[in-house]
Amino acid sequence: MFDPKLIHNCAQLSYQGPIGDEWLDGFYARYVPLSWGKLIGENLHDPKHEEPYYRFLYYLAQVRQPQVSLVLGVWMGIDCAHIAKGYPDGLVYGIDHQGHGGPLEVMRACPNFTYQLEDTVEWGAQCADLLRGKIGLIFWDSSHLYDDTVREWGTYRPLLDESAILVFDDVTPAFEIERFFREQEGEHLLFPGLHYGNCIGVILP
Repeated sequence: MFDPKLIHNCAQLSYQGPIGDEWLDGFYARYVPLSWGKLIGENLHDPKHEEPYYRFLYYLAQVRQPQVSLVLGVWMGIDCAHIAKGYPDGLVYGIDHQGHGGPLEVMRACPNFTYQLEDTVEWGAQCADLLRGKIGLIFWDSSHLYDDTVREWGTYRPLLDESAILVFDDVTPAFEIERFFREQEGEHLLFPGLHYGNCIGVILP
């Protein structure tokens, strides 16, 4: 199991502002307000739309150094960019059945990132032999539905390495993924301050 203290340290670092990578900080500055604007139509430059959890993913990747990382549900690719930049020597796969423009920009800037426009379960089944024992970090931001998450877990659980970190978006009663999160074995960590109006959950299986 990965050391929980190191994960808490990553969370603390996430509040300290920009990473210091010119491209990554610029990508964050452009796409975080855009994602909020598309979702809720509020002022695109409202400072409350700061989202430290993206930097949390950067520091997790930097410390954990996973051979393979997965992002299930890519949205605008901000999460993928931070993981890919956090550990450039690892491979990062972003899987989403809906296309967005942001991940294409991430692929141009991060040669270790690949965008898969496919169903998360189908892609995992196709790549099982390639990924087995190599996945060290997964960020879950797909449908948030319980049954979908159970199917994804059934696909990717056998492919994890021995010290994998599972990170979940929106772990609140408003989303079914919160039930899945509570049911799983392993050490559970919650970080409500990392995600505006929501909560980031971590499981160390």
